[in-house]
Amino acid sequence: MNEVETAVTAIRSAMKQVEQMLPHTWIGTKADNWRADHEGHMKRLKTLFASFPDEEKQLIEQAQKKQAALDKKMHGTG
Repeated sequence: MNEVETAVTAIRSAMKQVEQMLPHTWIGTKADNWRADHEGHMKRLKTLFASFPDEEKQLIEQAQKKQAALDKKMHGTG
């Protein structure tokens, strides 16, 4: 998960750079539409990134349960 966190940090940094640059780019209706789409995509990414800690916790719990079941089977206690 450290690699995922490193990648998310890099993506967030790039997103921030784009957000800082956008006001200095082109203007007009097409630009406004593009920016609205961009902001929607970025919001979805931020929501996805926010879900990672809970997902990681669930994956760890599942792995621990599977390992406990295998341990019981291996030691004849299950």
